[in-house]
Amino acid sequence: MALELEENIDDMEIEDETLSERLWGLTEMFPEPVRNLTGYTVDKSMNLTKTFYRWSRTGLWVIATSFTVLILPIICEEQRASIEEQQAKQQRELLLGPSAASSSAAGAPMMPGMAFGPMK
Repeated sequence: MALELEENIDDMEIEDETLSERLWGLTEMFPEPVRNLTGYTVDKSMNLTKTFYRWSRTGLWVIATSFTVLILPIICEEQRASIEEQQAKQQRELLLGPSAASSSAAGAPMMPGMAFGPMK
């Protein structure tokens, strides 16, 4: 009996369908307005996605170039000033000893007239 079933299956010509052919065949079971609405929705979704991608790409470019031109030089300058200050502190330590570097920061010179109170 199983042999007969196999022979019957072999005798039948089964056409191989691709996935897209199967999906296209399934569309026939839906009414025309549903198919039209689905097509419209897919088209609008694709257009919206493309538009969003273009705008986000442009926005990212504007943000990146603005950061590079406006903010990055300030960060680099602050870093350079910090390094210079640290090098000056190390040089004072080498020349005057470890206590000189800490005392010079604490005993920073004051403006005239402010050191000993109001002048009379």
